[in-house]
Amino acid sequence: MQGVTETVTAMCTCAPLAGAIGVILGAMLDPKQRHKLLTADRTKDVSWVRAAIEHLMAADPDVSLDEIEDVLRAGAGTAYLVGTAEGFEVAIGFAASRRVLAEAGMTAEQNRLALAGLPHARCRQSWPS
Repeated sequence: MQGVTETVTAMCTCAPLAGAIGVILGAMLDPKQRHKLLTADRTKDVSWVRAAIEHLMAADPDVSLDEIEDVLRAGAGTAYLVGTAEGFEVAIGFAASRRVLAEAGMTAEQNRLALAGLPHARCRQSWPS
């Protein structure tokens, strides 16, 4: 998969688009899984997003929260995943995600590491205020 990502990225002349293509191709979600996740994200409903993530993780145990977050970012999603001690939290909106990170005492980089290393876990909810 790495070779395909590098080839497609090298063929793209627009640098921001090249990065997005690399993220999309690098994710292990197939097109139907990405579609399901991004469709749930467009509802801006934490319950729908959580249900889609739980279904994806149940259907494919190799899918990580980090890969799901990559797909959300590449697809300009409004949902953000934040790794917590209890599992992970879904926050709708950038401001809500930063508030949850601040409450957890984590930086964005620490969150990405937590998402990459988290086993399949429970999900908490965070609604925008």
